[in-house]
Order: sequence, then structure tokens, then C-alpha cells
Amino acid sequence: MHIRHDTSLAHFQLRSSLASPFRSQIYYTSLLGISKVDPVTGNHGRSLQWTDFPVFGRAVTTLGANQDVLVAGSFTGEYIISSLHSTDVNNFTKGTITEAASGITNHLQVHKQRSTSNAVASICSNDNGFRVLDLETQQFVSESGYGFALNCSAVSPDCRLRVVVGDSKNVIIANAETGDTEVLLKGHNDFGFACDWSDDGRYLATGFQDKTVKIWDPRKWKDGNGTSTPLQHLRTDLAGARGLKFSPLGSGESVLAAAEEADLVHVYSTHAFGRETHHADTRQTFSVFGELGGVDFAEGGQELNVLVADSETGGILQLERCGTRRDFTDAIPLF
Repeated sequence: MHIRHDTSLAHFQLRSSLASPFRSQIYYTSLLGISKVDPVTGNHGRSLQWTDFPVFGRAVTTLGANQDVLVAGSFTGEYIISSLHSTDVNNFTKGTITEAASGITNHLQVHKQRSTSNAVASICSNDNGFRVLDLETQQFVSESGYGFALNCSAVSPDCRLRVVVGDSKNVIIANAETGDTEVLLKGHNDFGFACDWSDDGRYLATGFQDKTVKIWDPRKWKDGNGTSTPLQHLRTDLAGARGLKFSPLGSGESVLAAAEEADLVHVYSTHAFGRETHHADTRQTFSVFGELGGVDFAEGGQELNVLVADSETGGILQLERCGTRRDFTDAIPLF
């Protein structure tokens, strides 16, 4: 990994500062704005500079890239939208998510809406609000409140359900269209900051500050007594998981990447979920030095990108699968 000194995190708890929609495009928050890296050629530059967008106050708190657009949210409740295919750093649109004093944009996910097939951004804010923004019309098509700060959400592959976690010990499974709570899952002992849904819909992962990652089976949220029944309990080593990401379908053996707050990234085999196996037999752990700002798969799941946000040892670590083997290994340095 080539050391870079421009990586930056706007908030000590928020770690959704990396997006890699294509193999040749990796976006991350930096000291000067949003930076873009092409790991194939080694070229790097700015996707957004603070001088072009001063309202953000040098504080992008979350990134999302999908459906040919890059969306970023700010510490003060604004958003920007930029085309992934544009070479003009000034080609973006902007708007306001919330004007609340506590309106930090904690997380966003870019995906298609089930009812219209339009590209939308599902936005979690610190003011307890959950909003869905139509990226074409730039109109909010829905808004919900859950009574606590929302730190992460993920829509199911069929876009019918959404998982929401935040400053609560509970996991909310909501109707993705209406926002209504359908299932309330209990069992974590601290606040939640990470969640993801596997592409085949079989597994849901939730990561909380209690140093556990729970794997849920959507076919059986609870037992006959109404008690929440996770399929698997995974434990992190030093801190709770701040980033969770399942590998995409068709990329080989299905895995779940879990990034702790700092230093450690774990890769779990999903084939062991629901079985009595030991962590050592079903996971790999990669150790780095520095705060971790996000994890994301690229190249159809053959590569795993990790943002290391540290002024001395920061940069982007790229791991790649070893052919048809189960494990990942260090790849050629990005730069």
C-alpha cells in the first residue's frame, strides 16, 4: 500500500467515506475535498474541491456511488450529486437535506427505488430523520422518523425491506416504501453503526459497538416465543464493526467484510453461518495501522478496497482474491 497523507475523516464515529463503483474509480474523503483514484493507471485527482463548494465546510461525512452517480452528504446537512462519467469537477448539483442543528448526514445508500426504478439516495441523518431523495428530480419522495439518530441503513435486494440501525440497541426492519416498522430485532447491547444485506437476500448483517456482528435470516427473524433469533453471532477483536459489506453475487465464495474502528479488517465466509464453527476456521484478519474509513468491493467482488484514514500511514489498501481459493491476499500497491 502506498502511503498517502490526504485521507481524512470528518467524524470520529462515521466510517462510510469510501466508494468504489468501478475498478478504475475509487472515491474517498480527503483534506482538500473528495479525491478520486484509478488503481489501474495510478492516476489520482480531485472529484470535488472545497473551494468549489464552501458550504460543506470541509466536512463530507459520507459517500455513496451507484447508478452512475456519486452522492455525498455533509456535516451540516447538505448533499451534492455528481455524474461518475463527468470529467468536470464543477459539474455537480447541491441541495439541503435538513436545516436542523443536529443534521449531520451519517450515512447514505444509492440504489433503485422498487416502485419507479428511479435512482434514489436513502439518507440517514443525526436529527433522527430518514429521507429518500429522487436523484433525477432532486425531490424527497419519503421521510420517516425513528426516535433516535440513524447511523446506517441498507435496502434488501428486492427493495421491499430496509434495515436501519443507530443510537439504539434495536435493529429496525422497515417497509422500504412507507418507512413503517415491520420487525423490531433485539439482542445487541450498544448502539449500531453498520449493516448490509447479501445480494441473494439470505443474510442480513448488523454491527454494533458491543463488538458483535449478528447475522440474521430474513425467513425467521424470531422464534415461536417472539424472541429475536440471529443465525450467527460474530465477535470483533478490539472494537465494534464500523463497516460491513457482503461480496456481490458471482464473485466466488460469498464473504462478509467487517472493518473495525481501527487497525483490523475481517473477512468471514458466509458458508459457515448457522454452523458451529470457530472464527479461526472461517475468517481471515488483516492488520493495518490507522483509523478505517470504509470498505467496498470492486471488480465484481474480486477486489476489496479499504480506506485507511491516518495522516502518517493512510491510503487505500487493496486486497484481491487468490483465484478460486477462499482467501484474499495483498495485491500490488495502488500507486
